Amino acid sequence: MTSRVNVILSWFAGFLAAMGFLIMLALRIPLFLVLFLVLSALTSLFVIWLANFKKRQIYSLVAKNIESLPSIEVIISAKNERGTLGACLSRILQSGYPKLMVTVVDDASDDGTSEEVEELLKKYNNLRLIVNDQPQGKLNNVLKVLSTTKADFAVIVDADTYFEEGYLDSIVNYMNHRGIWAVESRLISYNFLDSFAALVHDTELRIMNFWRIAVPQLITFTGRGVFLRREAFAFLIQQRDQAYGFDDGAFITRVVRDNKIPYDFPSSPPLLEKATVSFGSLVRQRIRWFHGTILEYSSLRKSGWISESFYMGTATGALVFLFVAPFFRPVLLASSFLSIVGLESFFVWLSEYIGRDPMGFVKVFAATIVSHIVFVMAQFSSVFNVIVGTQPQWKKAR
Repeated sequence: MTSRVNVILSWFAGFLAAMGFLIMLALRIPLFLVLFLVLSALTSLFVIWLANFKKRQIYSLVAKNIESLPSIEVIISAKNERGTLGACLSRILQSGYPKLMVTVVDDASDDGTSEEVEELLKKYNNLRLIVNDQPQGKLNNVLKVLSTTKADFAVIVDADTYFEEGYLDSIVNYMNHRGIWAVESRLISYNFLDSFAALVHDTELRIMNFWRIAVPQLITFTGRGVFLRREAFAFLIQQRDQAYGFDDGAFITRVVRDNKIPYDFPSSPPLLEKATVSFGSLVRQRIRWFHGTILEYSSLRKSGWISESFYMGTATGALVFLFVAPFFRPVLLASSFLSIVGLESFFVWLSEYIGRDPMGFVKVFAATIVSHIVFVMAQFSSVFNVIVGTQPQWKKAR
């Protein structure tokens, strides 16, 4: 509780410093005062980073007693992931956790994905493969495995992700110490330098990681790096008949909040995922994500949690804002550079990658601005979809 309060207080300190910076620029206050406020904001962010690093170290140094370790089953739903899945799966199987089972569900791939997994089956006895004759979707595949697993914890990851040694036991220890039933770990990209779009993707992930630590109540699950205690995934199985029309992240969020399951987004060793390399794929991915958010919002309205007038008022207000915002673009541009979100992403980048990429601090400025633009584009698509009362084609009932 104390650490959460410290994080929030530090966030407000940085936020006030950033806002003061904006005001000083507008009033033409001397530069040395502006620099003082910037350093104050960065100091606050350093405190947050250091506190989270210490917390992560505590949970990763818990003594290992193999007999008492909980069993973990990693669930991967794969569709045409040959080439990517094999490399990531090998890293997961070599992560060093003693009581680990990895289950891959091949969702009717036609590129030889299952053959790639079968090669690894010859080498690892803690790997199993399920092959679907017809595509069933990630959420159905995950629920199918959850309904049969005997593991104490289930971990949901994508086919293009992997993790390092210490990832599993660190988060499981965290959950045991905090009495938490559901967790989604930090996410970062392992190919963030492949293209500018990949850099934008990675920047967004780091911004999301920050907000998860500061205000986890406002963040939803994405379905990547999700840890579920046995007591938690029992709730998902019970509500399986309500899963249609949801993606996995939205469904997990719904079940966790409906049943008041204790959850958190810890500062833990990260799950490493592959960033989208092409800009077109990045935009399409964000539109899918925002469509999922709008559908979850709509389900809350239909269940009575949100009134019709509030729902439509919020959607209309968001749409109006998107039309009005361009008239204030100098202010929005300054806010993008000087907001706590922007400063956080700069700080994390500098602290982690400046040694490997001396030009990283220049690239991240551009990446942050582009991520804001992508956000607005995707949000516009989703809000317009709500206003006209249509559903995205991929969400329609069969």
